[in-house]
Amino acid sequence: MNRLIFTLENSLKDFEEKGNLDLALDYYNPNDYFEKVYFISYNAEDKDIAHDKEWLKVISPYYFSFLKKVKKIKLFFVLAMPIVFVLHIAYLFYLIRKEKISVSRTGHPYLMSIPLWLVSRIAGIPFISTLGGDNRLAQEKIGRYHIFNNKFLSFFVEEFLINKSDYVIVPNNYTADYGRKISQQNNFAIIPLPLRNDIFENLKIEPNMKHPRNFVFIGRFVGDKHPDFIVDLYIKYLKNNPESVLDLVMIGDGELKEKLTQTVKEAEVADRVKFVGFLNTKDIVKYLSKNPICLIPVSGFVIYEAAVFGNIIITSDIEWHSEFVENNINGWIGKYLDIEDWLNKLHDIENDFDAAKEKALKLRTKMQELSPDKIYRKQIYIYKKVLHEK
Repeated sequence: MNRLIFTLENSLKDFEEKGNLDLALDYYNPNDYFEKVYFISYNAEDKDIAHDKEWLKVISPYYFSFLKKVKKIKLFFVLAMPIVFVLHIAYLFYLIRKEKISVSRTGHPYLMSIPLWLVSRIAGIPFISTLGGDNRLAQEKIGRYHIFNNKFLSFFVEEFLINKSDYVIVPNNYTADYGRKISQQNNFAIIPLPLRNDIFENLKIEPNMKHPRNFVFIGRFVGDKHPDFIVDLYIKYLKNNPESVLDLVMIGDGELKEKLTQTVKEAEVADRVKFVGFLNTKDIVKYLSKNPICLIPVSGFVIYEAAVFGNIIITSDIEWHSEFVENNINGWIGKYLDIEDWLNKLHDIENDFDAAKEKALKLRTKMQELSPDKIYRKQIYIYKKVLHEK
């Protein structure tokens, strides 16, 4: 039986809190294809996640916890990094040999993925990496880079690992094009991100066709999700439409929360903007099922979940969004961070809400392409292919 070792930038604890843990785990081990899966975590809390996967073993090496403790002491951190790097290489080699692991996979091509690639090559097992989108777009936009906040190093490591992978799994054509542009890699597999089965159950529910009462933003309050753009957009919208009854609901939390609340106070619209905090999937659904207008500059699952309920969606003309949403056909595509263009889209929607909702319903038909069964079969095909090639 085959065995997998994988690592992610994300914490499994985050997936657990969002209610997507099973989904994330099954994505990497579809239909229990692997007898055993070893998840190498940088977060010690991941060892305490509640799961019922007999095949899963979560490992958080002690040296990652040590590195986290000394992160604020820059000198210690810089001195400790090379030692941790070497220790990690040694440990991964030991684990792969001892447990007879047959495939390795990294969720994001970042610095600590290099030891996994190196050991995989020494052990002679295939190495698969995953790209979720254009990683450079947000880094360039906010001026903060993933690896030591160094642009050259961040971009170099990403390109290097993409080139050295046996396969790169991407969720859409846009990301595949991005990967080809920054590398010489030819083996890209387009496999959409999996969606929970209960999302497809919601397709059976008749959508709410009442007049929308809210604009809704869902996402982390961080720079690359652009919640500040949505707040600025809404403030200008209210100036242009003072009689509007549509409020703005901001679902999420993060480092920009204080800045956002201060902005709405200064604009004197605090009574019209509701910050409801971080919500689990079940509570988010309560908002989506009311058929609001979803303002989604950059996102992932939220667009799919909004589509299931027939929500009116405005998103950006970047990344994969315009592959799923077609402008003025089943939703609206606004120019990236262009407030005037987004205001024009809102104006078009307001002119005829009934027509807008009819268009939004067309997006529901695309959801059948994203069923978990189809996605899992594609994952298994790639696993079988790299194992056969090796």
